[in-house]
Amino acid sequence: FKQYEREDVVCALASGMTVDDAAAADGEADAADEKTDGARTRSPGTIREALARAFGYAPPFAEHVALTGGIPNGASASLPFDDTVRDAYIDALTTAVQGLESWFEGVTTGAVVATPVVTTKMDSKADGSEAIEIFDDFSPFPLKQNEGKPVKEFPMDGVTDPACAFDHVVDEYFTALESQSGVLARRKVEA
Repeated sequence: FKQYEREDVVCALASGMTVDDAAAADGEADAADEKTDGARTRSPGTIREALARAFGYAPPFAEHVALTGGIPNGASASLPFDDTVRDAYIDALTTAVQGLESWFEGVTTGAVVATPVVTTKMDSKADGSEAIEIFDDFSPFPLKQNEGKPVKEFPMDGVTDPACAFDHVVDEYFTALESQSGVLARRKVEA
């Protein structure tokens, strides 16, 4: 695993690439400039876009990083940052990126066990009656954007191996999600 540094985050916010990727792209671009008249990829417009392009983060992970970094509006925040907050935001995002990457590395090496979190919300019929609990989000660890949301617990029934526990929760989640989809489809037909 590459440990990303502040320079990688600065580069990601400016170009949507890490320092190493930007250097490689510059070499390729020099050769391609003769064919494209120097046209380059545009800069990312939001933190979500920058983190997705540079680090390959899915939107929920980009949102988690931005909120962990204390960025107002989370991953939807526009780029570039105002000069008055730029350095503080970059430092905070660097720490958040490093934390997420450490988690990924820990799961990969077995030093960290993923702890699945399923958040829920209430759904009512169009007339406001018969509210039921439905799944809102599934993540392999508690995401910052889900803090304070109701969480669905799945019984472990004798599962003691942490890796098997994660697989068990994933299986239970998708079984319950299929059932929930049928209930929601029937509710929609009845409406």
